[in-house]
Amino acid sequence: MDIFFESDYITKHVKKTDSNIYKKDINNFFEYYLQTNIKDTKGNNTFLINENRFYFYSFPVFHKSDTKFTINDLNNIIEEKKLQIKKQFATPGYLLFYNIEYTYVDGLPADYIIGEKGDIFFYLNLYYLNIETSNIFRIFAGNNFSERSDIKIFPSSFFTVNYLKNNINKSSFAILYINEDTVKIIYIKNGFYDKIESMKFGISSLRSIFEENNLVDLYKTSWNGDDIPGYSYDLLIKNFNFYNDLLIKRFNEVVGKNIDVVLISSLLNNKIYMESLLEKQGEKLGGYILPFRTYSNFDLFGQNWDVGEIDILTYLNSI
Repeated sequence: MDIFFESDYITKHVKKTDSNIYKKDINNFFEYYLQTNIKDTKGNNTFLINENRFYFYSFPVFHKSDTKFTINDLNNIIEEKKLQIKKQFATPGYLLFYNIEYTYVDGLPADYIIGEKGDIFFYLNLYYLNIETSNIFRIFAGNNFSERSDIKIFPSSFFTVNYLKNNINKSSFAILYINEDTVKIIYIKNGFYDKIESMKFGISSLRSIFEENNLVDLYKTSWNGDDIPGYSYDLLIKNFNFYNDLLIKRFNEVVGKNIDVVLISSLLNNKIYMESLLEKQGEKLGGYILPFRTYSNFDLFGQNWDVGEIDILTYLNSI
């Protein structure tokens, strides 16, 4: 099984065999695949690609019937929503897959709706791939790429979002990825993608703040976990605060205040940085900051995983 993961700063190829997992960085997985003969591939190829390649639509659906709800009923509703999207948006993209969530029958939670009758309610989530990306897949995988059982395409955070929804018992929250070069903000509202923002303001930008103030050595020391006394500690906090002020200002512009935030970053390991962030949380953020420290719950497949690879890991643990 080949997994291609596109983050905001690096692309990875992960190959899973029965006995091991192999990882390597590649420049661009589309270029990689264009150089291979995927049309003859019989294995499973999974693409976890940037959320900005997708359009996300979610509809509350009410269906009342004295007869059993069928697959045909569901397909008719999907076609109705596709037509609504087509009329409302000039270039909605290409419907890749759908799922249904929060299912109720006669006002009570239900595991299934197929075969049920009465007052049926559910959320229908439609995931569209944008036209540009759809055309790229058509080039190397054929026009019927979405129908091929050996090709699966998901937003990179899809399985991380599902994992969090099931484990933090919240339907609305934000995920804040602070990677080496970029910050990515994903706002999940009522269990579904609502807002996505990426910006060039990752850990390298934080490091540059210290470089501009000739404090690189102090920045490096802050990662050791040692107690840093007096003046040096004040300098660290001051520079971390400057970075966090800018970060939270942009976060609030995208998501708003009083939203709980799941933080995914190697900065979780920097005690002094986290002191600064948690202080700013109460002052300017409002919601809780939930560090993503759940690796112990996952099968690691004998590998060391970077924090930036969490989306790959949640996918591997879902299959």
